[in-house]
Amino acid sequence: MPGRTKVTKMIDELYEEMMMKLKDMMKQSNSVSLTTDAAKMPTGDSYVAITGHWISSDWKLLSAVLAVSISNVSHTAEEIAALVQELGIKYTLDDRLDAIATDNGANFVAAMEDLLENGICEEHLNYLWSGGPITNLLVEIEEDDETCGEHLVNEIEIAATCSDAPAAARVSSLHETPRGHTLKLIKDVVTRWNSTYYMLARCVLLAVPLRKLIEELGLEGPTNDDWSAAQLLCHFMKPFQVVTDYLQGEKYPTLGSLSRKLSQLILYLSRPKPQQSWGLGKT
Repeated sequence: MPGRTKVTKMIDELYEEMMMKLKDMMKQSNSVSLTTDAAKMPTGDSYVAITGHWISSDWKLLSAVLAVSISNVSHTAEEIAALVQELGIKYTLDDRLDAIATDNGANFVAAMEDLLENGICEEHLNYLWSGGPITNLLVEIEEDDETCGEHLVNEIEIAATCSDAPAAARVSSLHETPRGHTLKLIKDVVTRWNSTYYMLARCVLLAVPLRKLIEELGLEGPTNDDWSAAQLLCHFMKPFQVVTDYLQGEKYPTLGSLSRKLSQLILYLSRPKPQQSWGLGKT
């Protein structure tokens, strides 16, 4: 069995071999786009990953993870911009880097502004359909309704995050799926697509055990009107979740469907508002 030094050398050689293969594959395309995102682990480490996307000479959509950076603190805009520039040199992207897609995190937005200003890439695509903008849109539509919008989301988020791990486990144990699996609460993450929708939908689904837990802990949770409004908000946000899930697919082209999907959302928003539904149930 090879020792640690030999294994390390083998890994390095395999990395160099795979990188050369990726370079050759990417040379087939005149245009390369990148997507990048960050995640913070329970250990406190922060990760940034960058994935390249291009179309091969035989018209196949190809993707590959090009870099993963780890830090014990959140990555700054300067570090993200430098990572993209290093990739451009390593994979000889030159003027073939057309667009970079990121979420709306402040560090990513600032990094992309720097790259655009220095001519590293031609376009920055910002994820538009996250939970926050949809919630803000509903606040504008329902600005006279105190049970909707930011107040509701804040109340539900507090209910979803205020309990400790054992208490949260009790919520999950009180609701089992037909296959015997338990469902856990979902926390809202502002940089994740549809994050607010997923949090609300799961809280509504687990409303009965969650309300029992809030009562046991002596907390002031959402009112009956809040829970009913949460159902209405989930109903409103569902089409956005369906459209964004479709548009972020990787196994089929999506650009040609963008205009049609946006038209469908505009038509949906132009319809009369649904009547408020009181009482709890599945979304």
